[in-house]
Amino acid sequence: MSHPSVDDIFNAMKNQPASIPVSEEELKKGDIERSKQAYFVPKQLQTIYNNLPEEQKAKYKWYGEEYYSRVIDHAAHDVEMDAKKHYNALRAGLPFSSLTDDEKMVVRKFYGEKWYLELGMTNENE
Repeated sequence: MSHPSVDDIFNAMKNQPASIPVSEEELKKGDIERSKQAYFVPKQLQTIYNNLPEEQKAKYKWYGEEYYSRVIDHAAHDVEMDAKKHYNALRAGLPFSSLTDDEKMVVRKFYGEKWYLELGMTNENE
């Protein structure tokens, strides 16, 4: 039995709109049990996954558990490094207005809303 290729899965995903299979009221209940049905996954893709052999599902589960946290940790590290880079540029005299909105948000997130006080400024537009 052959397994679906990445292209097969991609084509199934792009042709199916994602839907939320629960109501807002059900989400508000705060149930912490993991749903057997994935949210925001097209039904056709879920069907493909459900039809995989248990051995293949176990491999995907292991891979997700093994690597998911590494990806998240790496992404968080990249954002922290970006914040330091932007902050150092501001310390060196780059005007805050030269940063993009996303860069400004990163500086505020890591250094606080009044980050400019540490640089001897009275406001962030100085």
